[in-house]
Amino acid sequence: MALADRKPVDRHKITDETKLTRISQSFESGKHLELEAFESEAAMLYQIQELTDDVKEIHRYLRSEVTSNSTTNLSVTANRTSLTVNSSDGNNASLPAANTNNWGVMTDEIFDAVALNTAKVGYSSATISGSFTALSSSVASDIATNTAKVGYSSATISGSFTALSSSVASDIATNTAKVTYDKNLSNTNNMDVVMTVTENRGTYALVFTMTHGRVVKTATVALR
Repeated sequence: MALADRKPVDRHKITDETKLTRISQSFESGKHLELEAFESEAAMLYQIQELTDDVKEIHRYLRSEVTSNSTTNLSVTANRTSLTVNSSDGNNASLPAANTNNWGVMTDEIFDAVALNTAKVGYSSATISGSFTALSSSVASDIATNTAKVGYSSATISGSFTALSSSVASDIATNTAKVTYDKNLSNTNNMDVVMTVTENRGTYALVFTMTHGRVVKTATVALR
């Protein structure tokens, strides 16, 4: 706050250099201290001394603590790691980044995250129609397991491969689905004889297996 205008008290100011020199010498010699003998003058001397101390404190404050009495100019320095408010006649202030619990400024990382989230494409109720059934916990678990499965990329499969023809693929499917028939023919004197009908790519055969203790014998009869 600026000081108020001074009252015009200079009309009785001593300007004569001779008088000022004599008065200064009188002060230096302590002539004014002779007034201590009079109570009224002693009180005035005390008050003048207090005023002198106050003036000295004002001078000390202005010299050591007040750096400028002009208008403070503020500027901003921003980079990829900080935001600083600069003061022309005081201390600069670094503004902290905002976090979950405290207000603050937005960092460039937060700005990029907000921009990406703002630009995302969502789905509203107007774009989704039809009937839906909630997934059971077991189905959801299966989907999670399937999503986490490890597949094979070109980097993990090497070597030469030949595509199966349609006829070979058909034969494999037929052989995979072949039907076998087992029939226990006899059980005489602890000897078991089992006949099995097998099929492999359209070729049928009878396989006889005889088991007697630890002895196993087989015979195959091809059917034409």
